[in-house]
Amino acid sequence: MKLILVRHGETEANLQKIIQGQQPGELSAEGRLQARLLGERLRRERIDHFWASPLRRVVQTAAAVIHHHLIDIIPMPELMERHFGLLEGKGFEDYFLALEKSGLPFHLFRPPGGESLGDVEERLAYVVNRLHRIPQGETLVLAAHSVINKVLLRILLHKGIEEWDAIRQDNGCVNILHRNEKSGAMEAELLNCTRHLQAREAVPAAARGGNLSSKTAP
Repeated sequence: MKLILVRHGETEANLQKIIQGQQPGELSAEGRLQARLLGERLRRERIDHFWASPLRRVVQTAAAVIHHHLIDIIPMPELMERHFGLLEGKGFEDYFLALEKSGLPFHLFRPPGGESLGDVEERLAYVVNRLHRIPQGETLVLAAHSVINKVLLRILLHKGIEEWDAIRQDNGCVNILHRNEKSGAMEAELLNCTRHLQAREAVPAAARGGNLSSKTAP
């Protein structure tokens, strides 16, 4: 089984370094271009299954991919981004300050009204179990968010929480994993690949915001 895991394109909130969480989000001009280039990269892939977060920024990205394929997208609420509760709509620094004030390790921190990484992992158990039931030889495209992708990669590749910072997920990226026929384990072919986004004119990097990650990140 082949898993193609992608992240949505850049959003207006990404540009402004605003925490989106489960807010819909809207692709920026750069994000729309990233979605189109992602679709071009995957147009020759055989896709048997397509699962996606129902949040707008992912729906917009997935539409650019599915444009080249005769397959329906299955929306999965379990794939929605981490809920940041009262911090949604606020700046990244508000998250960092709340995390520091809590005195907790980042993976145990639960924003008021939101989810911890453990909570996210629990709701993704359904997705992981269903993913493992896909027959060998078939391809699944899964379109989601930064934190969701990072948690999935950590689970599927058996990475420890101490490796969280090393798992990057840039806007419009592609990850490709295969299930080993003998062991049944998922193995990585590509991680956070954005080469399809490079050979074109894009909004200058200096004009774009960063992602909430690492030390730094939820």
